[in-house]
Amino acid sequence: MLKYILLILMLNFSNGFAASSINAIDQTDLIIDTDMGIDDSMAITYILLHKSIHIPFISIVADSNSSCKYATENLARIINTFANYSIPIACGPSKPLVGNNSFPKSIIDDMDKHAGYNLPYVKVQIKYDAVEQLYRTLINESRPVNILSLAPQTNLALLFDTHSDVIKKVKHIYSMGGALKVLGNINAFDSRGIYKYSEWNIYIDPVAYKDVLKTLIPITIIPLDITRLAIFDTKIYNKLGQHLNIPASKFVYGILNVEYKFLISKKWEFWDPMAAVIMLHPELANCQTDKINIISNSNSHDNGRMIYDRKNGYPSIICYSLTSKEDFENEFTSVITH
Repeated sequence: MLKYILLILMLNFSNGFAASSINAIDQTDLIIDTDMGIDDSMAITYILLHKSIHIPFISIVADSNSSCKYATENLARIINTFANYSIPIACGPSKPLVGNNSFPKSIIDDMDKHAGYNLPYVKVQIKYDAVEQLYRTLINESRPVNILSLAPQTNLALLFDTHSDVIKKVKHIYSMGGALKVLGNINAFDSRGIYKYSEWNIYIDPVAYKDVLKTLIPITIIPLDITRLAIFDTKIYNKLGQHLNIPASKFVYGILNVEYKFLISKKWEFWDPMAAVIMLHPELANCQTDKINIISNSNSHDNGRMIYDRKNGYPSIICYSLTSKEDFENEFTSVITH
């Protein structure tokens, strides 16, 4: 019997991770690393509605999707509205480790304006010591924590580069980023059409993402391959609109409403909310282990591209498809509307 069980486990490992083989977060503390785009806002709201999850700290990646001041204020609004306890927040550096890749100003302005849409204003102190606060948070944890990374990994790379002693304090990283078998998503803002395969969270700071992979902390990656399989559409919009008496539903509905033109374009992928859902419900995704690497050469048209690299790559759990699109959408909307 034991040999039979071992054989089944080996087959599951070689052909793709079963749901139970991905490290679910259970009651482990969770740190969130975010760049506070509007999809981050929805993902964080979804997480905060799970009252059994304790979040000791949220760090803001300030070299990406939003500016530190507005990102802090918007995040404080979300925490004040949906958490039942205070959560410290702080920004990291405003530049990537290497290079000057950045989001267009039009996107940053839009995220700054709408990521905390219609939530009550909260007075909050703007802090810029995210890396040191990450260190203090981790070093004081009694057991390893999980990290949900919804942004370029500038903060995390600096943390592990300067405080390697906390690497052992991280149980698992869940990351939204990359594209392996599909095109990237910066091409709409790349007038030269050069960076066809890069995804924003890696393109902004490819050196940082590679540095985090080098730590060999177990990581589950939710790339564009899977986020393209579910989009925000009028069906979800209308469902949320039926529950405007529920604060979370009203908030997410408001974001979709103010960005309605993007909604009906049928290009609004679930991105960060999908990473949050799969972290809590790995049974909703088909994932397997692969060795990947990141091209971090600013002179290359593939800068920021995630690639397979079975020789020199880093083992990662990659989620490629949903077990059920309907079940995934129902999970997200049922939490938001109740």
